[in-house]
Amino acid sequence: RNVGSPDFTRSSRSAFTAPFAPIFLAELLHDKEKLADPALRTKAMEILQRAVALIEAGQKEGIGEAHGTDGSGAWGYSIAEGKNEGRRKAQGAVCCLIALLAARDAGAKVSEAALTKGTDYLVRCVGPTGEVGYQGTATDGKYAGYGRTAGALYVMKRMGKEKSAEYQRALKWLDAQKVDKDYEAHAGAFQAWGFVWGGLFHIVRGGSAKTKYFSYADTFFKDVVKPDGTWNGKEWLFKETTLNPAMTNLSLLGGLFRKEHIKVLMTNEK
Repeated sequence: RNVGSPDFTRSSRSAFTAPFAPIFLAELLHDKEKLADPALRTKAMEILQRAVALIEAGQKEGIGEAHGTDGSGAWGYSIAEGKNEGRRKAQGAVCCLIALLAARDAGAKVSEAALTKGTDYLVRCVGPTGEVGYQGTATDGKYAGYGRTAGALYVMKRMGKEKSAEYQRALKWLDAQKVDKDYEAHAGAFQAWGFVWGGLFHIVRGGSAKTKYFSYADTFFKDVVKPDGTWNGKEWLFKETTLNPAMTNLSLLGGLFRKEHIKVLMTNEK
């Protein structure tokens, strides 16, 4: 309910938000202490496998509408769109690919071809400066990029692309930004994903970059979280933005990865 409002999705199967349900199911299956009952685990895996099938079915084919980039392997606004219709969006590709990786980590059957094609698309979306464009290298900066670039870096890292020139260029760009950079663009609408994928990438990355990231990111949440990092129910009123209070839960996921409330996706393995 919190991430499914019409304000933030183009359909009930938005590629930007629908993947969070599979991540939740993957976490339940990955951490057996959270779901021990065998019958419920079987049911959860069945539902997760159906979600994987829906996501994979929405992956685009053909060049399509992608700003300066071959859009094959991307996703559009919705995972319910046809493979050859609509625009191709790195924003949706990041979310869908991370959901597929979570499902694979939890033991679901995931198409390696879908993961490879999607990763190759994200690599093509790394622009000359290193920022991952909203739907290709030629997308202007008004659609933000911190969360999208952090998420793409996570995917590329998991898929063995760390040594590529595109990965290194994107990493350099990300390190030159602050997590709240996405407030600058599109009325702040993408800021939640900045906190989610920024947190996820830096957890897996580790080191001093992780410490630096969270020391800054934590300042945004000090009034809306409990000591364990979960939401205390207060409205997040940091800035005037389209990121309404209902998106606070989504934004907090990045911190929950760090506190190991969410353990799926916490691996460097391909």
